[in-house]
Amino acid sequence: MKKLTLNEDMNPKYEVPARLVFEEINNSFDEVCATKGYIRVRVKKGYSIYFWPKKDNNVLVDIEGKSAVGSFLGFAEMYWGEYRNKVVGKNIEYYYWVVDATLFYQTISNVMTRMELTDTDAKLIEDVDFIYNKKLPIYEKKALAKQRIGHSSFALKVKKRVNNTCILDARKKRNLIASHIKPWAESVDEEKIDVANGLCLSPDYDGLFEDGLISFTSEGKILTGKLSVEEMLAYGLTGFEMISVAPNQGKYLKWHVQNKYHDTRG
Repeated sequence: MKKLTLNEDMNPKYEVPARLVFEEINNSFDEVCATKGYIRVRVKKGYSIYFWPKKDNNVLVDIEGKSAVGSFLGFAEMYWGEYRNKVVGKNIEYYYWVVDATLFYQTISNVMTRMELTDTDAKLIEDVDFIYNKKLPIYEKKALAKQRIGHSSFALKVKKRVNNTCILDARKKRNLIASHIKPWAESVDEEKIDVANGLCLSPDYDGLFEDGLISFTSEGKILTGKLSVEEMLAYGLTGFEMISVAPNQGKYLKWHVQNKYHDTRG
């Protein structure tokens, strides 16, 4: 059972951040402790992350020690990006990040507790990975993978989040596709079944998104840089569309913009 410890000599400005992170973590954690010099979030002894609030709505985050680094580093980079600095010595190992405070509170549980895959999730990953490993043309692999994913609990959850409507046109309610933002083949297992990595789109918009012809900012604004005016009209787009961005979804959208989206209008 998690507990919150506020030491008597605690820095007063640490109380609110400590309480915020305490509200976000689940009961698999051991303790959130605010002291004179830091705030520590601990799953169990030897497995902690330390952080300090900064004035610019960011937090400085520190992962230290071989056990903590070995368990959390990969997930920290997944959610927070590449570390800002590291110190590795004979008996010391530290990694530092400067993270947006809101993102930090939303993702700290995911970073420190590996997502447990259900049997259904594990079977989906096994089946789709098998498809991608087969000697087939890439378009066949994608088609077979989409078919398998489309009947999964992942797809049902992605569609349910937006009431089974296309996020760009709520009038479209049939043949919807739960499209991965960060493609399956480039995702780790947790990302493959993370509902935040999914968008509910009609087939025409799904094709545009998959080909990098449209994308969305982490705030939800559509990007249509490669479409002509005529194509925009044909697809019923104005360029001012906004989508609702789910918690933890911004990092996937940012990945898509940086790695898949093509803006050629200059």
